[in-house]
Amino acid sequence: GAFVGPVQTDFGYHIIQVRGREDREVTQSQLDSAKNNEFSQWLTDQRDAEQDNIQIYDIWTQYVPTFTQ
Repeated sequence: GAFVGPVQTDFGYHIIQVRGREDREVTQSQLDSAKNNEFSQWLTDQRDAEQDNIQIYDIWTQYVPTFTQ
């Protein structure tokens, strides 16, 4: 029943009442997806900031070990 706010959005200011909360497990695929999205956004921001002066080489991939189960 706690109140949070005011919070500004595109639609104005709001006061939010927390009516419930639950903890949920995060799957590995959800975690991987979030990591990939964050890295992609970070890389885009870096490229924009450096005006595409960043070069990425995939040579490192040949040194990553593969694991079999």
